[in-house]
Amino acid sequence: LRESEARLRHLFDNMLEGCAYCKMLYIEDVPEDFIYIPVNKAFEGLTGLKNVIGKKVSEIIPSIQESNPELFRIYGKVALTGNTEQFETYSESFGGWLKITAYSHEKEYFIAIFDNVTERKQAEKDLQAALVKAHEEKSRSEAIITSMGEGLSIQDTDFNIIYQNKVQIDLIGDHIGE
Repeated sequence: LRESEARLRHLFDNMLEGCAYCKMLYIEDVPEDFIYIPVNKAFEGLTGLKNVIGKKVSEIIPSIQESNPELFRIYGKVALTGNTEQFETYSESFGGWLKITAYSHEKEYFIAIFDNVTERKQAEKDLQAALVKAHEEKSRSEAIITSMGEGLSIQDTDFNIIYQNKVQIDLIGDHIGE
């Protein structure tokens, strides 16, 4: 039993993902706060929160209930139902995005596993901006080509026609793919 406990403690302490075991506090089945029981080193590194064991989250981050009510709703639901939830949220204290998986093995308690997904979120944002820009440029190019008074034909390296504007089609007919 001691060996097993030592192995689990070693795993918990050395996980790369942040991990927090918490007790949810309710008022008439509405989640109001939670207490950190143990947390691992990675939790402190990912969240920026230190010396949290035994404290309520509202003591550590006084505005959290107002700034992130979804966090309380999800943790409260997990702690009551035992159903696992996975979500992403922006953390003010961390200054980035966290992917969180919340589990419960006992009513009113939950385990939250945290991973930093800030770089992925930024890459998604950059890709979305690039796609919007490319779409705008394509629309602008199509508007210019469509309004041209001359016929325009675009061919691939094998001289197959891959695009013709309306003027070109009116002049010689539709020959795309030929």
